[in-house]
Amino acid sequence: MIKIAMLSGSLRRGSANSAAIRTAARFASESLGAAVEVETGRLGEIPHYSEDAEECGWPEPVRAQRARLASADALLISTPEYNGSVPGVLKNALDWLSRPDGQGVLVGKPVATMSASPSGFGASWAQEHLRFVLTQCGAALINDDPVVLPNAFDALNGAGELVEPAALDAVEALTAMTVAHCAAIVRALPHEDGPRRRYAESYE
Repeated sequence: MIKIAMLSGSLRRGSANSAAIRTAARFASESLGAAVEVETGRLGEIPHYSEDAEECGWPEPVRAQRARLASADALLISTPEYNGSVPGVLKNALDWLSRPDGQGVLVGKPVATMSASPSGFGASWAQEHLRFVLTQCGAALINDDPVVLPNAFDALNGAGELVEPAALDAVEALTAMTVAHCAAIVRALPHEDGPRRRYAESYE
């Protein structure tokens, strides 16, 4: 079965990006049958990156993130925008995940990106910066065009769930693209067989 790790770059409980991630997770698991691991609001547990800390061994929150990402077929990230760029906690996590240089868990990892904000630009600058950082980490971007969710607070209901039709369509399309991308990779690997390959072949 295809396994997708999903990550919100926001720490806020009422985050529109976390709502988008929860929507993607439900769609991936309920409609596409993929296995999903969701992370929202825990990036703050990761200590600030420094080479001194790295030399002392991976901190537990870093080990946990690296392990879940290493076992996933792809990563889907949704980022807010702070002062025109990605939040510091998200950049810090990516710095940890990129280590050791050239051998981090992001090297070759398929990654899909989206962004949401209450502005009419939908955190497009932050997503542009995120995609640049991901390429520097060696990740393989899945979507050629950024998926942007503008006026995101208006797209949420009173329970903080994403309900606006255009936003739902955009998130579901990106999620389907991510799962299909992973399925194509599995089909191309001659050693993959059994249930996982049969699952992948269902996307032909």
